[in-house]
Amino acid sequence: MILGAEGRLEGASGEIGWFERSVPGPQFAGVRYVITGGESVWLVTYWSEDLATTRAQGDAIAASFVAG
Repeated sequence: MILGAEGRLEGASGEIGWFERSVPGPQFAGVRYVITGGESVWLVTYWSEDLATTRAQGDAIAASFVAG
């Protein structure tokens, strides 16, 4: 696993932490989102063959989660 950039974004449940990751070999890269809310924590990973183009879609999916 190779770790890349990291940051935060706002979602339906509040602030979401994220970090990029990739796997040596396959041409997939992903973003792992850490979504908290109430007494739960969701770890959601969005994988793509072209993360540079589809990253906004992963952010939108993560931002829509309502952790309860």
